[in-house]
Amino acid sequence: MKKALIGSVLLIILIGVALYFILENKKLNKDEVSETSPEVEEILDYSDEELEKLKNTEQQFITHYNNKKYDTVILHYRNVFLSNMNNLKPTKEIIELYNKSVKKIFDNASEFPSRDYDELHFKNLNKETVAFIESKFGKEIEEHKEDMEQLENEREKQKIERRESNERERLLQEKASRGVTIGMTKDDVLLSSWGAPSNINKTVNANGTSEQWVYDNYNYLYFENGILTSIQTSN
Repeated sequence: MKKALIGSVLLIILIGVALYFILENKKLNKDEVSETSPEVEEILDYSDEELEKLKNTEQQFITHYNNKKYDTVILHYRNVFLSNMNNLKPTKEIIELYNKSVKKIFDNASEFPSRDYDELHFKNLNKETVAFIESKFGKEIEEHKEDMEQLENEREKQKIERRESNERERLLQEKASRGVTIGMTKDDVLLSSWGAPSNINKTVNANGTSEQWVYDNYNYLYFENGILTSIQTSN
């Protein structure tokens, strides 16, 4: 019985040791996954074709930069990563070359390159690059922003004016397509499908002014003090 008890104790110890190693192994695997950087995880989602394309793209950026084609680097960056042509995102190396090229362009500029400034991808510009641009063209940037704001306000104003003009035109066309109804003013009638009369007979008495508007085909409209009160047609 003593041997059986010892055997049971040993069995329990072995099971405990086995469970310990299993749990430690799971914990180790979990820690390894969490250490994967977001950039690596994102790259792992790329297909082999996309990874090859990103690798070739990075090499193109390096070649352009080494050949001092800084404007080509910036243009290539916009075409590849700011268009809807693909889902690729720039690597750290590409972002660094983009920042260096931007600094070169603005450093070599004798005047503020407003168009280049408007097309900058500020999301991937580091603080040093932005600070460099602002230190050289700070005044010009503020003036440019004011000009752009004024231009945007003017565009918005023109858009509102066009919308209001279109609405007025629509209402005029709607009125012109309708006939006349009792209670209309003379202006409403003129804008309606009846339009202007061929002749107007006016009578002034103690009660005000009465008008008879004469139209072709023996059609008549009668107004009392500028309001349509009667319609007479030949039909």
